[in-house]
Amino acid sequence: MDRTESTIRSFINRSLWSAGCLVLISQIVLSSPAYASFEDGWAAYQSGDFAAALEEWKPLADSGDARAQFNLGLMYDEGRGVIQDHSLAMEWWERSALGGNHRAMHNLGLAYISGDGVEQSHENAVTWLSRAAEVGSVRSQYSLGKMYHYGYGVREDAAKAFHWILMAAEQGFHKAQYNVGKMYRDGDGVERDMAAAAHWFLKAADQGYAKAQNHIGIRLARGEGIAKDETRALMYLLLAAEQGLGAAIQNVADLSSHLSADVIAGAEEMARNWKPQASGGG
Repeated sequence: MDRTESTIRSFINRSLWSAGCLVLISQIVLSSPAYASFEDGWAAYQSGDFAAALEEWKPLADSGDARAQFNLGLMYDEGRGVIQDHSLAMEWWERSALGGNHRAMHNLGLAYISGDGVEQSHENAVTWLSRAAEVGSVRSQYSLGKMYHYGYGVREDAAKAFHWILMAAEQGFHKAQYNVGKMYRDGDGVERDMAAAAHWFLKAADQGYAKAQNHIGIRLARGEGIAKDETRALMYLLLAAEQGLGAAIQNVADLSSHLSADVIAGAEEMARNWKPQASGGG
């Protein structure tokens, strides 16, 4: 794998809509035979009876049900109840995407990036990610922003990259919030603004994202874009270090070397009691 492919795969890692995100609207009681059949398929899938789930969903998928088509794509992609076949997964996702399913659009986009089940095409990836992003898919907005950032399948455009990543950040996606923080810090696609950078780093940090915790810890220690607070700074750095982030481990050592025992003890207590906050977005 060359550097370009490695870079792209690094930002799509774990971004695929997977079996944990099967299409189900469980809050709504549905009474028609077709919906009841879909629910029966879901119950079978949840119990691990993938053959029964396939039996329920296949007729629905054949008749044009975009939800069932998406779920069949996942089953073929992961080899659950069927022989794993990425090409068939792509076929079902394309049918689902054409039926308006934004999760299928997103998965198609990522498959075209990686070349799983289809010939790699960054241009096709952008097409599908754009369609999903425009209807509000947070993951697609983030991924599309990365495509513009790297210039994969489109002309490199920092402003458009910032636009799409910010949209995902505003919906609460922690990785997007972290990246918006970096873009404000560096003046990348937007005017440099250290207060805005700290704001977005903090949002991602409060969801438990280690890289953002390290960054906001540094800014709190320096008073950069946010009021200086060495106790809170150390708390965030400790939280990131506990997740194994090497840079945070070193920053904990560097900051602790000139703090009093009382400040360190306070930060450690805060870290023990810290709880992640909900994203507040989609």
